[in-house]
Amino acid sequence: SKIMWEYCGVVRDQDRLEIGLNKIKDLQLLSNDLEVRIDSFNCQDLIFAFDLEASLISAESTILSAIERCESRGANQRSDYPHLNQSQNVNYRVGFEDEKLNVSPHPIHPLTNDMKEIISRTKKVVDFKGKLIE
Repeated sequence: SKIMWEYCGVVRDQDRLEIGLNKIKDLQLLSNDLEVRIDSFNCQDLIFAFDLEASLISAESTILSAIERCESRGANQRSDYPHLNQSQNVNYRVGFEDEKLNVSPHPIHPLTNDMKEIISRTKKVVDFKGKLIE
């Protein structure tokens, strides 16, 4: 959405992330007053309402995680924290706790020997046609 692109885009900073989070929370409050009509032939309004709720939860999770990670690492590029911070070498998990989203750090476990072997045998991919790239 426009809010995510503008406030949680490619390069982020604390102030813009917090503005974006507030805008998402405003939309969440507004979405509580949606009129959902269901009849015997159609429940499209309900589907749209659930889709909106899921999108807002996803947006809030993304912004909360970006706020928590005070460094530039991978796709999280922070103009206010341009460098790696080894104390942030963790995975951040977002989950519900008492009906509120909570962000918590979790250690990154080293690769198993099996995984290291798989990686070492992986050949360079030159042709990406027909492959899913994320």
